[in-house]
Amino acid sequence: MCSSDFDRLWDVSGKSVFPAETEESGFQDAYDMRVNAKDYTELLHISMLESHGISDFEILERGCSFVTEDPLVFITDYRYSAGDQETVYGY
Repeated sequence: MCSSDFDRLWDVSGKSVFPAETEESGFQDAYDMRVNAKDYTELLHISMLESHGISDFEILERGCSFVTEDPLVFITDYRYSAGDQETVYGY
């Protein structure tokens, strides 16, 4: 995720704090940043599992959300199985 992704900010209702931005583009940008955060942390998650010697795993569920702080805070979580165990891990 590039630092330029945080150059535009929106209030809680999704409206841009900058008059030139539209509400629709604000929602689209927030969604795009959410996808980028999920993709980035998925690579981190896979790398973490492999660094612990876990190569046979299945990601069962993914979640990603954000908190409207300054800067935006993204939260991602993964429910995965490795062998006969299911675990949840998040960033």
